[in-house]
Amino acid sequence: MAGILLKEPLKNSGFQPENPQCGKIKNLHEVSRKGPNARHFSASSASKNARITSKASGQDFAGLDALSGKAPDTKSEPLDNRGNRFTPPEAKDEQKWRLSKASRKVLHDHDVRCSIRACGLPGKDTAHISLRPVAARDGSTRLAVDGVTHCGSARCPHCAPLRASDVSARVGAVLKAVHANGYGAAFATWTMRHDRNTRLSNMRTVQTKAISAMQRGGLWNRLLRDGLVGFIRVFEVTWGARTGWHLHVHAIVIHRDGAKAAVSAGQSLTGRWIDLLAKAGHIAVGSGQKVVPVSEDKGLSDYGVADLRSWGMASEMAAGWKKTGKRPNRLNVPELLALAAEGDRLAGQKYAEAVSALSGQRLLVVGPRLKGILDLDFEDIADEQEPELEAQDEKPVGLLPVAVWKRAANHPVFDHAWIIRITKKLAITEGIEWCDVYRLIWERIMQRSPPD
Repeated sequence: MAGILLKEPLKNSGFQPENPQCGKIKNLHEVSRKGPNARHFSASSASKNARITSKASGQDFAGLDALSGKAPDTKSEPLDNRGNRFTPPEAKDEQKWRLSKASRKVLHDHDVRCSIRACGLPGKDTAHISLRPVAARDGSTRLAVDGVTHCGSARCPHCAPLRASDVSARVGAVLKAVHANGYGAAFATWTMRHDRNTRLSNMRTVQTKAISAMQRGGLWNRLLRDGLVGFIRVFEVTWGARTGWHLHVHAIVIHRDGAKAAVSAGQSLTGRWIDLLAKAGHIAVGSGQKVVPVSEDKGLSDYGVADLRSWGMASEMAAGWKKTGKRPNRLNVPELLALAAEGDRLAGQKYAEAVSALSGQRLLVVGPRLKGILDLDFEDIADEQEPELEAQDEKPVGLLPVAVWKRAANHPVFDHAWIIRITKKLAITEGIEWCDVYRLIWERIMQRSPPD
């Protein structure tokens, strides 16, 4: 699986540049003497007015523009309808690290203690952080980071996409087994009435208890005798300024006698859901519930994972929302964090509340009975459970000391996103030797020259 981070930390004893000439370049003029295959850039020798010409792109970068990985403004750049230069899109790997930095700050400011705050930081036994180029599906190159910890939370920009893969694989296995056995399925949505004052933590408690109670008692036993196999379920949550939190359940109801029987069983369970919430002092109106038949996996490709995969889109949209003041009526968790990264304090408060209220919530529940009937062998996915990652074969472009990665975690300018951006630009796109990129990163973050 390309792009997944290694679970096992690297344990190199020290940084050993492959090229013995690394770090020994006295000035930028030496680059032209090294030949086209040995292109170096020494940060210590680059003055504010120094210029570098890229042979790969033909662009000429001036001083600090080259250090930051940004090209200077030129008249040839495309303009929008108002004469403004377009802002280049941020790569997804950079987005992930920028959002991760924002999540640490938000959770720290709201005193939410959770494993997300440590996600992406070095593991206990890690000696170096490895930066590894991987090919993305869109043809671009991204950098995977090995030797860091993973929290496994669905509210984490790093781990949510990994969790999406886990959920999709399990849902696919369930649906495959359903149709292999000739069973039918229905898609159910169960909601409850709420307002701006309804607390998310209370909604979680009420709905979790209702789901548990639905699978006990006379109605449940009768449905089982009539051919109900069971159901799988996931929670989804959004927030709106007018209506507050909206936590709801999506379930796939499975029946031995086909989709029509699954719909009938789902409707009976919906009535039970409404009764249980009424006993708990809450209202679930019939018009807010929905049960429809499904065939194969049509319409269920994003079941339970749409929000887990939406961090990149949320990051791209948030800047425009913040600038114009216009935004959707309801925001999911990734969108709340993306707005918080743009300085929206209310969005940050709601993101922190979601992390706190939903901590430990299981993402997808199948249950042992259903897995036994369908002959499935996998564990339910628990929130904040470290994902199982596969080792990759790609060769690292370079290593960074743990001290540098830790210092960059909360650096106001030269942070993890900057490291990813500058490494891709200089080491991969421009072909500059890693030892000189390493020196640049060290000097910018540690504010001193690296040790010899």
